[in-house]
Amino acid sequence: MTTPAPFIPWSTAWHQAHVGPAHLGSAHHQGFYRRHSPERHFATEAQAGPLAEALAALIREVDTRLGQPRPLTVVDIGAGAGELLTGILGHLDDELIGRLEATGIDVRPRPDALDPRIEWVQGEAPEVVSTIWRNGVTGLIIAHEWLDDLPVDVVQRDDQGTLREVLVDPATGEELLGAEVSADGDAHDWLQQWWWPVRDRAEVGLHRDRAWARLCTSLNAGTAIAIDYSHLAPERDSGRFDAGTMTGFRDGQAVWPIPDASMNITAHVALDSCAAATDPPGRILDQVTAVRDLLGDVDPAIPDASTDPAGFAATIELASARRGLWERSAGVRWLRFDVS
Repeated sequence: MTTPAPFIPWSTAWHQAHVGPAHLGSAHHQGFYRRHSPERHFATEAQAGPLAEALAALIREVDTRLGQPRPLTVVDIGAGAGELLTGILGHLDDELIGRLEATGIDVRPRPDALDPRIEWVQGEAPEVVSTIWRNGVTGLIIAHEWLDDLPVDVVQRDDQGTLREVLVDPATGEELLGAEVSADGDAHDWLQQWWWPVRDRAEVGLHRDRAWARLCTSLNAGTAIAIDYSHLAPERDSGRFDAGTMTGFRDGQAVWPIPDASMNITAHVALDSCAAATDPPGRILDQVTAVRDLLGDVDPAIPDASTDPAGFAATIELASARRGLWERSAGVRWLRFDVS
């Protein structure tokens, strides 16, 4: 079948819209992430304290397990403005920071006010990781809300029940059903294993599985951690996500997703398929469990306000921040891959 211009596969339009160049008719646009800082458009836990506190605890765990290597490398994928790495440094002691090689990777240039202790690489992961660390990363690779920004192909049933690829006009977001999904193709195989039956619409996570697997092969020793809004097979089987999960975010508001480079586009991650993409498979934890494993109880021991008013105030603030993280953790899971 002939596809009328300008309709293209969702994954192609999404990739161009995020990291560009995006071609919209006669206009040429630089990708969203090359022009925008994420915090302007949507809130992320990278901008809050408890996540950085938990990841600092994970760094100490990995450091001990690896025998306190020099350097201990920490790589933040899709680092935004460097908020997460900056927060992590605030929870580490001087001795460990002295051995730490902290690097943020993002498609945008280095932020002007970034802590000088943080190195910066402009580029796209996972390609840049395997290029820079040719002998592998020894330490921790963090992919926080990275996988959900990677493109997916979208499929949908037509009126006759045939499963077809969904195409999109990048300038308007208008959709068109394209070719039938081939029964002997990779997308069909993925759907049969991870999102079957497709009752209405589904998002094919193959690109994400491959990106995560490649990122994990860049780990020499240590841990790779992905933290993201996600769903698992029982949730997909329930029909909860039959209409898909794709959403746009612009100026702090959820909007209809249009791949015109004006917004962040995201879709929940089929995290069980990512977990199975590595050898050995990764381990999935809900965020509350993962953070509690690292930090302990949500309510730390509170000092006496009459004898230690500053300590009392700081501890109350800490407990409140942790509780806030718990409350915002619905649907957020951690995928952990360890190499001895």
